[in-house]
Amino acid sequence: MPPFILFLLGIAIGAGAALIGPSVAPDLKRNLRPTARAALKTALAAAHAARVRTAELTEEVEDLVAEAKAEVASDILKPAAPPARTEPKTAKRKRAASGSRRKPRKTDKGAA
Repeated sequence: MPPFILFLLGIAIGAGAALIGPSVAPDLKRNLRPTARAALKTALAAAHAARVRTAELTEEVEDLVAEAKAEVASDILKPAAPPARTEPKTAKRKRAASGSRRKPRKTDKGAA
């Protein structure tokens, strides 16, 4: 049978049971509500547990991604050793041409 016909058959059986069931078995109506409520409570509890677990897994994955990004950033942007401080070549040439070195600073302490 095609699925659509099975679907229509299921709807017909369900509607018939809903209409005839309470008159045929009055106890069924009385017991059906608490059973349905218990089934809904179980479904809600399961949905809540699934949401909580999903949130925990999402947090763990986000932490893992953040750690990986931080490691990649530290590997890529690792600070290189600072270059040694050197004078520009032009300053060395000027000093070499003049034949002098830096003169010591004079202080006023011994000048009196």
